[in-house]
Amino acid sequence: MKRICVFIGSDKGVRTDYLLSAKQLANELVERDIELVYGAAKVGLMGVLADAVLELGKRVIGVVPKLKI
Repeated sequence: MKRICVFIGSDKGVRTDYLLSAKQLANELVERDIELVYGAAKVGLMGVLADAVLELGKRVIGVVPKLKI
């Protein structure tokens, strides 16, 4: 089992190339059979990436810092 941890913005910002890059990364992870570990946000670029990986049928693991619980 391979995993990669990605921490990216919790805001989408105004640059559409960042959104496209997050979706491209999701495709690469799924094609290479790599699970995503990420910052557990459902918003911003983190949410875009996680949603894209999930939509492609791969597992994601959200990590929430203890201070945020």
